[in-house]
Amino acid sequence: MSDTDEEQIWVLQSRDGNPAAFESLIRAHQRMIHSLTFRMTGSMADAEDLAQETFIRAYRQLDSYQGTAKFSSCFIGLLSTSA
Repeated sequence: MSDTDEEQIWVLQSRDGNPAAFESLIRAHQRMIHSLTFRMTGSMADAEDLAQETFIRAYRQLDSYQGTAKFSSCFIGLLSTSA
């Protein structure tokens, strides 16, 4: 199973209310998001806050995710509108 297939399963399960599935999405992308937020803010505390806000926004917008791109693209898109 490819990473993208696994992501799609996690997204579907998350939409169905499975918190462990969303946790899997976060774990899969956490390092990348934290690296990006730190580069954007230059502060570890601000980076952690921005990353958390991004994960919360992603959860709230799960229903609008079309599945046409990797879920990491969704996180990056949300990040770019947060900054």
